[in-house]
Amino acid sequence: MIAGSRVIYQWEKAIPTNMALVKKAFAVMNFAYTVLVLNYSCVGFMLLSKHETLASYGSVYYIGTLIPIALIILGYIIPAKPASFKARKEQ
Repeated sequence: MIAGSRVIYQWEKAIPTNMALVKKAFAVMNFAYTVLVLNYSCVGFMLLSKHETLASYGSVYYIGTLIPIALIILGYIIPAKPASFKARKEQ
């Protein structure tokens, strides 16, 4: 789950500073992702039963497991290319 957030963060940092709206959209997306996975993962600690935990994860179609996996795979397919040093120096 942390690796998925890291992918979003790398994409956010690769966006030039002159595209502030897109950068903020990535920040909001990272916040929403964090809220989703924290709420999803805390269920296991609240229930403390494997059967009930898997039942609750199944009730939301394992979305908190599938989204991080999808983000990690997308991170390999669409790698973040950081802004060049020259471009960062000019800004």
